[in-house]
Amino acid sequence: MLTEEKPFGGIQVILVRKFLQLLPDDLDEGMFMFHSPLFQTGISHRFELAEVMHQVNKEFLSALQETRVSKCSDKTMECLCSLSRVIGSLEETTSHIYFKKLPGAVHNREALQKLAGLQFVFEAKKKKQ
Repeated sequence: MLTEEKPFGGIQVILVRKFLQLLPDDLDEGMFMFHSPLFQTGISHRFELAEVMHQVNKEFLSALQETRVSKCSDKTMECLCSLSRVIGSLEETTSHIYFKKLPGAVHNREALQKLAGLQFVFEAKKKKQ
């Protein structure tokens, strides 16, 4: 049953986000959204994933943690400036994002036409009625 007395009319809301990426601005009085009174009352159960699982380089992890809160010490700057790697062919490593089906289908068709080898088409068998 929906009610106007509960936040979001009583509808269950699940938010998943890296909230530090939503920078504060003048509209929210310079505070992150998770510090706002509305967030505190509207979102009653909160869970924070605090352990970094995919980064083992301690120096780089420290640099990431600093930059996510808009800080950058000399050590962090040195670490970030030291990063370099050879990037392969952009065509092979670039993701293409389309907001409509047709441009995506056109891109996929063009990519398939560039591939070497025979093309096989598989069709589903029609069921007898």
